[in-house]
Amino acid sequence: MKAVIRVLALPVVLIGSLLSVPALAGNIDADLFGGNCSGVARELHDLMRANPESLCVGDLDVASAFIESADVNLRRDKITEALASIDKGAYELTDISFNRTHCQSLAPGVKHVLADLIRVRGEIEAFMRLRIKAQVTH
Repeated sequence: MKAVIRVLALPVVLIGSLLSVPALAGNIDADLFGGNCSGVARELHDLMRANPESLCVGDLDVASAFIESADVNLRRDKITEALASIDKGAYELTDISFNRTHCQSLAPGVKHVLADLIRVRGEIEAFMRLRIKAQVTH
């Protein structure tokens, strides 16, 4: 009888632990993505510190503020709002890279940061799809 209980208990424990993984993963991944946004914002701050006399510093600061806002939203599990902030930051960085003549000297560095931001956004979207899929299957 004890052997039967042990055999039945093992799958119940395994299933229970597997069901809790998506919930835990949600918070862990949101923190990770928030950290990735902080890293992108840090890259912009590094550009600003390296070029304090540039007329583009204010533009970079605005883009950085959007990205930092995304970090805060991700940590609060407000992914849709975070993506909107990332999009605003990406718009600013794109405009800085291609259209703002007073930022031409910083455009190569800004494009690198923009590429990093695009990667972070793609990772967040993939995470959202997995999260939705996990919710549907449970």
